[in-house]
Amino acid sequence: MDIKIGFIVAKNLLPYMENLKFLVTEHVQIIYLPYFDTNQIAPIYRKHFRNLDGVIFSGPFSYGVATSALGSLTIPNTYLQKDEGNLYKILLRLACQGKIDFTRIAIDFISEQNNYMGLDKILHPSNFPRTLDLPFPTDAQSYNEHCDAIIKLKKDGLIDTAIIRYSNMLDKLRHNGIEAHYFYPSKEAFVEAVNRISGQIRESYIINNLPVVGIVFLDRAALSGNQPTPKLRDNLMAAITEFNRQNNMSLLISLSELGCDIISSNQGLVKITNNYTTCRLLGYLNLSFDYKVNIGWGIGHSLKEAQDNANDAIGRAIAEGAGYSFIKQDVRAYPVSLIPGTACVNTSTPIEHVIIESIPGVSKENVRKINLLMQFRESKEISCEDLASYLEVTVRSASRILTVLESCGLAEVSYKKQEKLRGRPAKIYHITAPVDGGMQQKDYLVK
Repeated sequence: MDIKIGFIVAKNLLPYMENLKFLVTEHVQIIYLPYFDTNQIAPIYRKHFRNLDGVIFSGPFSYGVATSALGSLTIPNTYLQKDEGNLYKILLRLACQGKIDFTRIAIDFISEQNNYMGLDKILHPSNFPRTLDLPFPTDAQSYNEHCDAIIKLKKDGLIDTAIIRYSNMLDKLRHNGIEAHYFYPSKEAFVEAVNRISGQIRESYIINNLPVVGIVFLDRAALSGNQPTPKLRDNLMAAITEFNRQNNMSLLISLSELGCDIISSNQGLVKITNNYTTCRLLGYLNLSFDYKVNIGWGIGHSLKEAQDNANDAIGRAIAEGAGYSFIKQDVRAYPVSLIPGTACVNTSTPIEHVIIESIPGVSKENVRKINLLMQFRESKEISCEDLASYLEVTVRSASRILTVLESCGLAEVSYKKQEKLRGRPAKIYHITAPVDGGMQQKDYLVK
């Protein structure tokens, strides 16, 4: 499949990033979306996202600005990660120019969170660059405060040079007499981001288009004998058809002996069930009639598998009583919905999974995502960068989450040698939360 990816990038960084287009495959189209001012980031996303399969931000700042203004983004997204290789190149270039008094260099992107990109293992504390003890900027105001903090270091006579991660700061810093160098993302980081977002898009496409079958049964109390009357069935089909029209959906609806059958896609089911939390169709039907209905939803890799799962699901819904909706899918194939409370029954072959009910200071949604991630990774190890990309948060936020896990005894730190980069080995967290020996069958209902 051909993929169209938007790249939201600062205008002054555009020439550099355009030279990297040749690195992507012919089936991936990069559409550059430059901004002059940070206030343009969210409007640019809103204007273009419907025509894109995914979006890459040029860095965590532009990503943070977008998510602060828009909340969660509706299409697959990521941002470029910076690696220490380009930092060492800048420092080497300064050394060749004889400008190597590290104490008079400000670097705004190294901190304990990223292990100072290995510099703390090379330089003595008395010869260490200046760092900024500021929260990660996510809006124009905090962005300007960040820039002003570097300028103040210059005015206080503490620095001559700055290495920064925000290209839009270059002109302002240079105007204030600071020799400013931008920390460009590497070619490897660009390719990795494109590959990562491409994988998310392809997985999303597969998941969204899984076939879904819905079986709607009238409650036994509404039946005349063992069969519903033609009038009841016709009224039921008319109500589902009206729900389909009102919600601008593309459900295929047909009459069955005991109610109606529905064919849709997983993308449609996500909409019907508010992302597997509440069955809107069930609520609509139960408000439309004096009697209750039950709905069984089946997700599968084929229409037959979806039908078989729907047959099992309707049986479980009926067993609960009138007015229940039930979803069944094979969780081994695609982790569409797994966590208790999300309206899914898991009936796959038992698999090992991590159980984390809550994490102090971490939202329930992110706890759910961490559980989901660890259930389907072959390894229980994860880095701050990987978690940040998965949770769609900054690396700093991901690091804080992993630190909380560690303090709660749910994770422990290990280090792994980096394959391509020199410097300190990457910090890796191993999730050590209690592991259930096998996933038992669980029933999750939406009422």
